[in-house]
Amino acid sequence: MLADPREGTPAYAQGYAPPPVDFTDRARVYKTGQQTSVPVGSYKNVLVTEEFNPDEPGAFQLKYYAPGVGNVRVGWRGEKEEEKETLELVDYKHLSQEDLAKIRSEALEMDKRAYERSEAYRETQPAQHTLRAGE
Repeated sequence: MLADPREGTPAYAQGYAPPPVDFTDRARVYKTGQQTSVPVGSYKNVLVTEEFNPDEPGAFQLKYYAPGVGNVRVGWRGEKEEEKETLELVDYKHLSQEDLAKIRSEALEMDKRAYERSEAYRETQPAQHTLRAGE
């Protein structure tokens, strides 16, 4: 995700993995300032990204990101019938600071294990937690 998403900016890599993974997914800002509704509510100022794989022309995932919530919807555009996956946010929970700390710790442990098990991870930097104000 770009720090300052704007329409018309070049497509960017969704991630990096060295061979043999061959991860080539890309994304670009599709639209900004959109509105969308899902079962848990309606959102304004939504960012829509278009994700694609250059090796699979004609298939695009549209991901809708609401401010303060994150990804609330996944849609599609294109001609490939098998790519027509849609998802909507149907529930969410706000976690306490204690719960967030526990989940962060578990995620960092999972990341550490991945470096022990997969050569692809060894080509990247390990995940780190940066403290934010109030933590």
